[in-house]
Amino acid sequence: MRLSSVAFAVALLTLPLVAHAAVDTSKDDAPPPVVIRASDRAQLDRVEAYLNSLTTVSANFVQYADLGDGSKGEVTGTFKLWRPGRLRIDYAAPSGDFIVADGSVIHQWDSQMKQASQTSISGALPGFLLKKGIRFQGDDVTVTGVHHPVPTEVEVSVRSAKDPDAGELTLRLSDVPLRLLGWRVRDVQGLTTAVTLSDLQTGVSFNAADFVFKKPAVRGK
Repeated sequence: MRLSSVAFAVALLTLPLVAHAAVDTSKDDAPPPVVIRASDRAQLDRVEAYLNSLTTVSANFVQYADLGDGSKGEVTGTFKLWRPGRLRIDYAAPSGDFIVADGSVIHQWDSQMKQASQTSISGALPGFLLKKGIRFQGDDVTVTGVHHPVPTEVEVSVRSAKDPDAGELTLRLSDVPLRLLGWRVRDVQGLTTAVTLSDLQTGVSFNAADFVFKKPAVRGK
């Protein structure tokens, strides 16, 4: 099974707010409410302030994903974030896949299918990370957990407030100082995609043209 930008985009960008016609999302199956302790709220405030302080971010990444047949896939690439609204993900060769968020639309290019698909940023759970003002306790997301898997790290898990049964996004950060390490996404089928960032840099300069979708030249057309 091929692991491409489509798999990444579904897992990272469109997972929680896509339509799931075949999935029972009755209230009986809804996740139980989570009680956020005062200490967790303080941690959420710290993480929220850190994320809002980010304007430009660049990093390399390794993506690991459950492929649904008992196996796992691994791909690498580069990650660029220009808040608010812009994002670029390029997969390493030989893949020609990439994802571009231009401020309002997320464009996903599948080099094997030689076609693009689009998703509104406002219709994707991690779209809240691209907002000018990030709020964990706003109307877009519900916090489902604040954890310290190890003493030096903190994890914040969220679900879509409108579609809590659709999936969960977990942000991973170093604790002191706060620094984005990556994220995990668990989709509606229970499959997990994990992304680990490396060589993360902030305050970098970008070319605005990199955040404009341009269809690659396709041979034979």
